[in-house]
Amino acid sequence: MEGIGADGIHCVSGTCDLCGDTCDANTQELNVLTCTFKNCQDLPYHQDCLEKYLKSIRLERNRKTGFKCPRGCGKGSAHKEPCPGKIDKSHPIHPRNEEQKKKKKAKLPEVMAVPAARTAKTKEERKQEKAAAAAAAAAAEKAKAARATAGSLKATAPA
Repeated sequence: MEGIGADGIHCVSGTCDLCGDTCDANTQELNVLTCTFKNCQDLPYHQDCLEKYLKSIRLERNRKTGFKCPRGCGKGSAHKEPCPGKIDKSHPIHPRNEEQKKKKKAKLPEVMAVPAARTAKTKEERKQEKAAAAAAAAAAEKAKAARATAGSLKATAPA
């Protein structure tokens, strides 16, 4: 395995000791575990394999530290005997595809239109708008009152 600290944690490569398949940090969810045993180097594990291992030893799937080291416990293990140590650090690695990010950044200026700038209203303009709205409301009330009085006059006029 290469990369913890050298080029960053996302440059990890190696094989999962539980299943024996290769680990690709760009496309798979991985977990690099650090063990307390001095002869056990940091190894990458697939997140799914690690969850199955934790379930097999009757622990929560989201457990990060404090469990028996899985090195040597899987079907695809390259080690003959299980590691006697415990996990004291867990480094989760989420897939990152740098090529797709670069393509999206290149397309972004073409696709995204610049939004029109909003003009800020001054206090005077806001006061004028409030006064106009109040005048319109008063006119509506006046018209409503005039209709009500006109209706009552019609009812009393035929006498």
